[in-house]
Amino acid sequence: MTLSVLIVDAELEVLGELASGLRGLGLEVAIADSPALALERARSRRPDALVIEQSFAQHTDLLERLAADRHLTTIPRLLMADAPSDETLLDRRDCAALARSLYELPRERSVAAREGDFRGDLTQLGVVDLLQLLSINRRSGALTIATARGAGEV
Repeated sequence: MTLSVLIVDAELEVLGELASGLRGLGLEVAIADSPALALERARSRRPDALVIEQSFAQHTDLLERLAADRHLTTIPRLLMADAPSDETLLDRRDCAALARSLYELPRERSVAAREGDFRGDLTQLGVVDLLQLLSINRRSGALTIATARGAGEV
């Protein structure tokens, strides 16, 4: 399952660079450059995480609006900055570190399977058992394995 993220920043150039870099690392990325657009995309896409630029969060009411929406309160949020002043902020110029942080987030939500989809979690089932299940059920398609280093397909 591909990790999905919504990146929120007022600077379109930065959004484009980040989105491109994270997509190259296997993430599904949506972007927003305003609080209204961020809320609309968060509601419609239900991303696995929100990445918000620090000064954007400080100068808008986005965090308050996210907290007020009961459907969005469970989505993890990460803050990023140009020059992080402490270890709680991510460097928005470092896509690899950002991706690692996203993959390390707990993923409690499950994505609804489409008809015919077969999904498994390696915390519930070992790789050998998963492959045997796929073989027995004569399933074909892509097997995506996500780790802290990124996602890949077999």
